[in-house]
Amino acid sequence: MTTKPSPLPKARLTVREGQIDYPTLVFLHGVYHGSWAFEEFSQTFSQAGYPVAFIDMPGHWGEQRLNTRSDIGYDGIVDATTQMMDAISGRKIIIGHSLGGLVALSLRSRNDVQAMVLMATPLPQAIRSKQWRLLLEFPRQAVGFLTTGNPDWLYHHEPFTAKYFFSKFTSDEKKSLANQRIQSLHEPCKLFKEIMAQNFERQPPIKPTLIMIGSEDPTVTFAVGKQLQKITDGKIEIVERAGHDIMLEDSSSLASGVIVNWLLEHAADGR
Repeated sequence: MTTKPSPLPKARLTVREGQIDYPTLVFLHGVYHGSWAFEEFSQTFSQAGYPVAFIDMPGHWGEQRLNTRSDIGYDGIVDATTQMMDAISGRKIIIGHSLGGLVALSLRSRNDVQAMVLMATPLPQAIRSKQWRLLLEFPRQAVGFLTTGNPDWLYHHEPFTAKYFFSKFTSDEKKSLANQRIQSLHEPCKLFKEIMAQNFERQPPIKPTLIMIGSEDPTVTFAVGKQLQKITDGKIEIVERAGHDIMLEDSSSLASGVIVNWLLEHAADGR
């Protein structure tokens, strides 16, 4: 008798209304995160009148969570996000953090996507270039990840998240709360393998893009921003006193203010 595989968890869409003539800002989170990462950050946009939508990727919310052996990879994440995007009416501007930024690049050709904000978005080559450094900095955890494919080895290790998610300016309270949530999540080995196999290239139509980089981010550096710029013709903004998790930093209000101003000035029909 054959055993049917368990159904994969579903994505979740949460929408907060705003001015009906404004495009909806769609927030896409990164690995080991969820829509909770944008709870405070998104308030600036709601106050500016924008409707906002949060997409929790499959297995990142509720009781049915992903594990390292779950059969979902990058393509599955993109498909699930596409379904949620289809459920949002009207024009959309994607604000994607890290993995969410890569998904935004995969969805940029949609007719309803008007513009993109790529926050700390690591192209696969940037991740590959970090592997030797990780072996020096966190040898046990890096070897565990590279030999088993299980990303929990790194992402559940607080010294790793302290260096690669947050800046030295992040408050201990914010780091502690974020780490509790990060350690409640797991990512499939398949997801990381498929991310590394992606090849993001320049493709029409070119849409307004803001590339945001934290000044303290050791992975998504200005050099990575320049690579993203070649793909998108985007504008690079450096967020001072910020690490990879720009939206969770004490300086997050500066970043949200930059985005609001950019939407008004550079995104066609941004209001």
